[in-house]
Amino acid sequence: MRIEKRLLILDDDELICKTIADVAKKDGFTVRYTTDYLTFQNLLDNWPPNNIIIDLNMPTMDGVQILNALADKGNQSKIVICSGVSERIIEAAARSAKARGLNIIGILPKPFYVKQIRDVLHEPLHNDNKHALKNVLQQQQAYDVNAIKNKLMHAIEHNIITFAVQPIIKCRTHQIKGFEVLARWQDDELGFISPDVFIKIAENHNLIDALTLLIFKQALTWFSELMQHCTLLSKEHKNKLTLSLNISACSLQQNHMVSELANLCAELNISPSHVILELTETAAMEDPILSMDLLTRLRLKGFRLSIDDFGTGFSSMLQLVRLPFSELKIDRSFTMTALDAEESKIVINATIELAHRLGLKVTAEGIEDEATLALLKRMNADNAQGYFIARPMAADQVTAWIEHNTQASEEKRIAILKAYELLDSPEEERFDRITRLAARLFNVPVSVFSLIDTNRQWFKSRKGTDLKETPRSVAFCDHTIREQHTFIVPDAQQDERFKGNSLVTGSPHIRFYAGYPVTVSEGESLGTLCIIDNKPREFSAKDSALLKSLAELVTIELQESANSHADPITGLMDRKSFEKRAMLLNELCRKEGLTYLMLYFDLNGFNDINQQYGRLTGEEVLQEFANDLKSTFRESDLIARLGLDEFIVVMISNHDIDVEQLIQRLRDTIGFKKHNSAKLPAIAFSYGSAISNAAKPMTLQQLYHKADVMMHINSESKANRLLTPD
Repeated sequence: MRIEKRLLILDDDELICKTIADVAKKDGFTVRYTTDYLTFQNLLDNWPPNNIIIDLNMPTMDGVQILNALADKGNQSKIVICSGVSERIIEAAARSAKARGLNIIGILPKPFYVKQIRDVLHEPLHNDNKHALKNVLQQQQAYDVNAIKNKLMHAIEHNIITFAVQPIIKCRTHQIKGFEVLARWQDDELGFISPDVFIKIAENHNLIDALTLLIFKQALTWFSELMQHCTLLSKEHKNKLTLSLNISACSLQQNHMVSELANLCAELNISPSHVILELTETAAMEDPILSMDLLTRLRLKGFRLSIDDFGTGFSSMLQLVRLPFSELKIDRSFTMTALDAEESKIVINATIELAHRLGLKVTAEGIEDEATLALLKRMNADNAQGYFIARPMAADQVTAWIEHNTQASEEKRIAILKAYELLDSPEEERFDRITRLAARLFNVPVSVFSLIDTNRQWFKSRKGTDLKETPRSVAFCDHTIREQHTFIVPDAQQDERFKGNSLVTGSPHIRFYAGYPVTVSEGESLGTLCIIDNKPREFSAKDSALLKSLAELVTIELQESANSHADPITGLMDRKSFEKRAMLLNELCRKEGLTYLMLYFDLNGFNDINQQYGRLTGEEVLQEFANDLKSTFRESDLIARLGLDEFIVVMISNHDIDVEQLIQRLRDTIGFKKHNSAKLPAIAFSYGSAISNAAKPMTLQQLYHKADVMMHINSESKANRLLTPD
């Protein structure tokens, strides 16, 4: 009895499915195919196949996940892995699947020929014979090299080679950062031919320069038109867009290529700073001295440089870091396994840290799902690229994608903003403290924590303005939330973007603005912490760092419950709440070179008050002293009740603080209140102080100890004891 040979095909390209099916049917297979994973799963259960061909690049669930699901079910079908990604990635997927117990009989790199389909189904190759696999693939690829070369010459000459673009986004904000250009060739006879195939042939037959210039001219012409005519992106956003173009090591050996690229940009009125030239690690290291010369020339012309597939070669790290790259791309072989493989996580973390220390931006390729994007975000990758974000698309599809992505990102941001339930809520001391501190440290009249709603900016905390909200259309902060750094306007009257703005021409007459986005753990910028002045001013890198640190304090407050850890009697912070914020402020002072003062108070004879007057009177004394502290010290200072009769105040400043003057002010406050009201018993206190600064930094524990020691010294000398008059 003849056994039915069943073949099940899963590929997101229906034409590929039909091509394989036609060949397999002629060779005696009964074939079913689908472009949908759920249908594939249903066929597996109800029509068990002998053979399976799976595409690695599926839209909703990548091939690695599908292979893992098959392994979990104990599937024993003969499996062929098919994909248009590089051979190395297919081999890695095959090894992984075989290690999980699957029967991998071969791989089918795209584009393929009829003979390749038959070979992989009837003469299976095993992964333990890697050299045999490579030899067969090389023979298959060499089978029609001359024919492909001739067709390639014709395709270049007649502009048949085209390009697709794949969007790249910023990890934090999901804003569009730029696009990578990918060469595409669809031949009438051979169908889709992978760049891995025709670029290698172009390099081997002196066609690569002509191919490179053809793609560059097409892509840069499109990019120039996008920059001029796309109304979906602001002028500021477009000024930061980049276009990544791959360049062959062979082209780097041609001195004329640098001038050709520069001239092309000049013709199209594109600044070279918009262009990122991507070079693989292996290509860069073929001739490090020549690479250094040519890459330096490109950088001098204004082009940016990216090292692609970092970590996959065997280069000297010293040689790599000496080359003038501006960006580093993490290879997809690491990102695609980052969720499951600890080794990949270690490599990615180390790569990002190395790149940032060298002043390079990091783009992670191969992002296939939301979990991987979230992981890369936590690892502080700058940019992301992959099928989860967007598949490569024709140039004429980009505008529609930008519109969809912009709308989806904004809808997500607004949903998260509303989930925090801050809009139109009452003022809160935890935010007011930070805006007051910002106004004081920068010596500006206005400081605001704003939230950007759909059509308005609303001020959750404000210092120096009576405005509670403005239309979003005039909000400086709307520009800030689109950035990942400080947004600075030194003089709004001289800035084309703002000189006609109603907030500049009318009240509050903004001249200077600096803001930093307040970004929550979900990765969305909900608003900003900003400072405003009615006269122009400069803003240094040190100033920017301080504003960023203060905005991060706002972010931390957002993550905290509004009423968490408050002392139930006085309404001040309790110890836990205080110490978290005190440590953050201490770290801020250490980084920014500010003075950090701790004042430690103890109410003398408080137990006697409780025994003589009762607990309720004792609580009133605590409340009264808490109010005295709030009246004496600034709204930007941290004030807390640590224990039964212990209070603490932390002040930060960019200059020295006169402790004795502060204590005298507190004495005056208590004395004045007591003079006008004899209802409560006399309040006596002792205090100790401790200062941390750049000359002598101290930890919170050291500050506690120093202040406590000083309090006991002062108490014994009675230098700071105050007994209010009866």
